[in-house]
Amino acid sequence: MIKLIGYFAAFVALIIGVVWLANNPGFVEFSWFNYHIKLTIGLFIVALVILITISVLFWRLVRGILGAPDAFGIFFSSRRRRKGYNALSKGIIAAGSGDVKAAHKFALVADAKLDNEPLTLLLKAQAAQLDGDKEQAHLAFKKMSEDAATKMLGLRGLFVEAQQNDDSATAKLVAIEAIAEDPHSKWALNGLFDLQTAEGDWGGALNSLLMVARLGGVTNAEVKRKRAVLLTADAMSIENDNAERALELALEARNNAAELVPASLLAARLLLAKGSVRKAHKILEKCWRLAPHPDLGALFAKVKDGEKDKAWLKRVQNFAPKAGIGNLAVEAQGKIEAAVLVARVAILQENWAVAREVLEASVADDPSARVCTIMAKIEQGELGNKGHVAEWLARAQNAAADPMWLADGHIAAEWAPVSAVTGELDAYEWKLPEHNLAQVEADLAANILLKHQVNETLLIEAQEKTIVEAEAAVKELADEKIVVLEKLESAVSSEAHKNTEIALLEAEVEASAVEEAADEVVLDVKEDVPSLTEKVLGKRVTTPYSTKPAVETKLDGAQIAVVRRPDDPGLRDNDTV
Repeated sequence: MIKLIGYFAAFVALIIGVVWLANNPGFVEFSWFNYHIKLTIGLFIVALVILITISVLFWRLVRGILGAPDAFGIFFSSRRRRKGYNALSKGIIAAGSGDVKAAHKFALVADAKLDNEPLTLLLKAQAAQLDGDKEQAHLAFKKMSEDAATKMLGLRGLFVEAQQNDDSATAKLVAIEAIAEDPHSKWALNGLFDLQTAEGDWGGALNSLLMVARLGGVTNAEVKRKRAVLLTADAMSIENDNAERALELALEARNNAAELVPASLLAARLLLAKGSVRKAHKILEKCWRLAPHPDLGALFAKVKDGEKDKAWLKRVQNFAPKAGIGNLAVEAQGKIEAAVLVARVAILQENWAVAREVLEASVADDPSARVCTIMAKIEQGELGNKGHVAEWLARAQNAAADPMWLADGHIAAEWAPVSAVTGELDAYEWKLPEHNLAQVEADLAANILLKHQVNETLLIEAQEKTIVEAEAAVKELADEKIVVLEKLESAVSSEAHKNTEIALLEAEVEASAVEEAADEVVLDVKEDVPSLTEKVLGKRVTTPYSTKPAVETKLDGAQIAVVRRPDDPGLRDNDTV
């Protein structure tokens, strides 16, 4: 619109000028040497315009001739760059589609046509990676990291390369350099955070988490949860060397995530060691409501100095029903944990009626292996009915598994801040496994062997059904069982009977799991292993009613042979006891 107004104004001015000249005629005279020229004013103006136009055209012609070499150079340079960028574009597409040959070809063309183009280094690096040439890829990323325009891109490539080579030290240095270059780089901050958690640098990880939180992209709840896990891990690492500082960290972790069981357990344990019983119990009770875990109940159930049995049981009975209250996600499991806790304390006091009563609801549904084992203990202690004991232990073998610490399919005996499989922070969850109990027991047995530094190759070779390796594997499992049972017997005879018995019941289950793993190895070498088990684990019993080997379980000094039958899992007259 403005241009249109301008054109119109110019046209009007021209008309006005023409009219003015028409109304004011005159002449222009030139006298030069012997020439005398007389022109009207209008003709003079026309001649002047023509002269100026010719002069301008002549100047452009002269300038074009003088600048022809540069013009030709610019033309060919532009054409060259056009071809280079075209090759660069096609090369990046080829690299993205996995065409190694085409990527190399276009990388060479782009490198030849384009001078000092950072993106050609990226294409060369991608082509080298596709071709498996790590050295060339490294050189390309290194050059990129030395150019200000592509430094962050080059550092990212070097970081990924170091991770692929499991070179955490180099990866950490690259991430630190990237953060120094760009403090807002999320990939560098997240990468450094992951490396710090993997190597147990909890203090450094806390600082990195703070920087990540400032950038945004993570919720406040996520930051608090991760912070709680890191603080708990840090507290656990210094618990034996600096209990006071560990307590401070554990309490801070609990304040960030009250549902984090390891944080509450550690804080309560350290408080109890200081004599702060009331504060410790308050922490345990709150976590018990949010995430009922058997270790919380076991720690709360520890006997106070001078506490009578009746007061002890009453205190536990008041505490137990609070498990999972108001939290629908864990309320069902909370009821089971509450019943198990009261039952165990009642068993320690030989109050069999209370123990049986609290477990009735759990038994009525689908009892877990732990509930079945405790019921066997009740039958043994109250009635001494070996048939019923055998029945419950047989049911325990096929019962559903209890919750355990799981992360990425890995079962851990204890909570850990990072996954043993992926190294991810806060990966372990206390939940029911998806696979069957037999697999769970096998995994737990494997964990026990690993914990005591037993060579994994024994089990692997035993699965190949070689007798020598099977004997070694069975012996290792038997030794593990002996260690567990020796701890059990020594602890039972100690003065701290009440405080240790809850842990001892778990030890019995652990011993059963170890022996079950031995059974699996034995079944893999059917003909030869019976003689081995007779030497290592003792004589086994079978009857016409079962094609599976009997399971021997030691309770209070009694050796019981359990035979599984579909109609009556108890003992027959001809069974060995």
